[in-house]
Amino acid sequence: MKFIIYCLPLLLTGCFNQRNKTSSVAPIKIDSSWKKKTINYVLTVSLPDSSGSEQKDYMKYNYGWGKSGCYGVTRYDTIVVYVTNETEFMNALNRFVAFQFTLPEFIPRELSIRDTMIANSSGYFATGYTTDTLEQYKYEFSYLTIANNNFYWFYAFQNSPEINNETKQFFQSIQFKPEYFKESEYQLPPTRIHKEANSATVRAYKNE
Repeated sequence: MKFIIYCLPLLLTGCFNQRNKTSSVAPIKIDSSWKKKTINYVLTVSLPDSSGSEQKDYMKYNYGWGKSGCYGVTRYDTIVVYVTNETEFMNALNRFVAFQFTLPEFIPRELSIRDTMIANSSGYFATGYTTDTLEQYKYEFSYLTIANNNFYWFYAFQNSPEINNETKQFFQSIQFKPEYFKESEYQLPPTRIHKEANSATVRAYKNE
């Protein structure tokens, strides 16, 4: 099953420090049905115990359903581009985001994206909304980054516009192993991106 992701700014304020690489609050405790999952030798993340996985071509999917929504991570299990410095990291991540927006699943969604740091990584955090009546979860929160030259897309879908504790716990649980994570020292410039619904066109604007 495929899902989509989108990033925005201050929705995780109180959960993450946007400019620091460490969490600013104690971990949020969710019921014991959530378990730490080893995605690969680089990444672990907590998902509902009922979570499953599948692979199609070079895409690896891990996902599950909690009490308040759907959570998962998609990993591009191939190296599209080798990243050797901060500029290459930024350019590769921007191309990744631009490509995601061309997928049919993203077109109907309005998305707001912002540079963010989670788990010693820099990436783009997105929030989105859809009016599609066939979608079970209308609101989404997602994070896109690169680790050890692989693209990662973390996502949470829920029915409320305000980020819930399960979603906070999910993003807080992301852990990259430092010894395999050369991109941990790279940072993104302050960035804001907006995509209108039913469009693949994005608009970037400066921080105030």
